[in-house]
Amino acid sequence: MSATSGHTVVHAHSHLEARHRRLQRLLQSYGVLTYDGLRTLADADCWETPFTVVLDRAIESGRVRRLSDDLFEAGPVD
Repeated sequence: MSATSGHTVVHAHSHLEARHRRLQRLLQSYGVLTYDGLRTLADADCWETPFTVVLDRAIESGRVRRLSDDLFEAGPVD
């Protein structure tokens, strides 16, 4: 099953954007977080799209910055 099954592409895109903003807000609140800490605080275990995919795309969009293999911080606010 794909991330867009049963949904329009626009809905899937806005859903992923909401996840990116969620990660950015968590990192703004907590500062630097580990991969596991961010995943736990985001409650990502119940997400339809795997956390790694959302995180990678959030990094690509600039909402999240990777500091090391396991540490992340918020990207600049839009």
